[in-house]
Amino acid sequence: DVPYIVTLHDYYLIGKNPTLTDSSGEFAPEKTLRDLKGVDESGLTLPITDSFLTKALRVWAPSKEAAEIYGDVLPDLQVDVFEHIGTDIISEFPPVQNPRLNSRTTVKICVIGALGIEKGADILELVAVLSKKTGLGIEFELLGYAYRNLDSAVRVHGSYKENELQKKLKHIAPDVIWFPCRWPETNS
Repeated sequence: DVPYIVTLHDYYLIGKNPTLTDSSGEFAPEKTLRDLKGVDESGLTLPITDSFLTKALRVWAPSKEAAEIYGDVLPDLQVDVFEHIGTDIISEFPPVQNPRLNSRTTVKICVIGALGIEKGADILELVAVLSKKTGLGIEFELLGYAYRNLDSAVRVHGSYKENELQKKLKHIAPDVIWFPCRWPETNS
């Protein structure tokens, strides 16, 4: 009898797989929702009962897409979208400008985080190796780590504490921050 509000951080509550990616890391909600539960096309068995969500005072999603995916699985569920803080007050983002790019022969791209397959570790490595082979003059830095050792074309800086992020980014001095994620993250 305790009232509660649910914030949908990811897709775990409907698929046991928070990213709804398949074994290759590809975003495939229709396939993963079916395959992860071992059910046929006729219905879904949720990892928790749908009554947990439907009995909540409110259910919040961080994006329209997340709300739609939950709505596809639970059509009667009322989901309110609360996008990231700040997007409601910024009507237009300023154009990206980087004057250093005009004066440098090498472009430095930095990826931030702990990268699994679905977060783009393999894509980062593939692009870095291709860039190195073709001599494009692009350096790739990973401020974080990957689920496996990556090719030396990616310079890996290892894990960091949140309060160290700004200092480490200043040291790396990237021209571009890239998120090679393979699924539409809900809270990135």
